[in-house]
Amino acid sequence: MKWFILLLRIGFGVILIAASIDKLLHPIQFSQAVENYQVFGEVLSRWAAIWLPYLEFLTGALLILGVWFDAAALLNLLMMTIFFLALIQAYIRGLDINCGCFSVEGGAKLGLGKLLYNFLLLGGSIILVFFAIKGNYRLKKN
Repeated sequence: MKWFILLLRIGFGVILIAASIDKLLHPIQFSQAVENYQVFGEVLSRWAAIWLPYLEFLTGALLILGVWFDAAALLNLLMMTIFFLALIQAYIRGLDINCGCFSVEGGAKLGLGKLLYNFLLLGGSIILVFFAIKGNYRLKKN
């Protein structure tokens, strides 16, 4: 089980870092992707486009390194929950947008496949937080 948590932790870390790179390189285009969800206004979309990629990168790095695992797992869960809710509301409202998840240009279209993928990420995040709280994630006892 500890190896599963290690793989889950590193997997989420890689996903978050990979998702942050294009957003860090193209903040203006990412702010448009955030605005396309029509949840925040233009100003809040710009703010989210500025800080979210850094939060993704930092959380991913902390998960990979195993530093502050409890906090990183909780931040990961929070982000995955917000991403999932944003996707659901856009899907229900029939918005024809790209998710902006890994690329600010093109990217994956919003659909049932994307919802399922994010639902699985949310489930994995819950498992990660459960083991972070339980404290049963270290490979070696200290």
